[in-house]
Amino acid sequence: MTDFYYELSWKAAFKAYSLKQFGKDSIIPIVLTIAFLVLSFVQKELSLASIIVKVSDMMIVILPVFISILIAAFAIWISFFLSKTIDFIKDSEDGKALLNELNASFLIEISFSVIGMLFTISALLIAEMGFNIDGNYATIVNTIVLFMLLFICFAVIWWLIYIAKNLHNIAKFTILYPHQ
Repeated sequence: MTDFYYELSWKAAFKAYSLKQFGKDSIIPIVLTIAFLVLSFVQKELSLASIIVKVSDMMIVILPVFISILIAAFAIWISFFLSKTIDFIKDSEDGKALLNELNASFLIEISFSVIGMLFTISALLIAEMGFNIDGNYATIVNTIVLFMLLFICFAVIWWLIYIAKNLHNIAKFTILYPHQ
């Protein structure tokens, strides 16, 4: 018997999309983040605080679009999921695992995007308050904030590849094994 409370929990989503998978999927975003963080220290024209504001301004535009697209795509996916077209996929253990992974991918991507949006808004609001912090502490805090903003930005974009791959796999299932 299935424990429906568990299946509807965050634990079930993170079981389908583990911390190990999260780490593996984050390699490229982390490399890009570190590269741009290094570039931000090498260049001499902009302060870390002004780079944070520029990145935040960009993300305030990008993240709502991504969230909207992801929610719309997820809604379309759910309508497809509820149709009879993929019942045969739901009947096999491999098919269920693939569907669970795709559902978890959407959930994690949407959640991470929303958390990223909240973090970005917070960074912008704090930047607008103009706190006067000692140089060393300001550099440390600004480096951490810029790292987080860049990682969120690159991760949200990069992870779309995995959702597209999973959707492709589902489509391939329907082509290779039509209505078994």
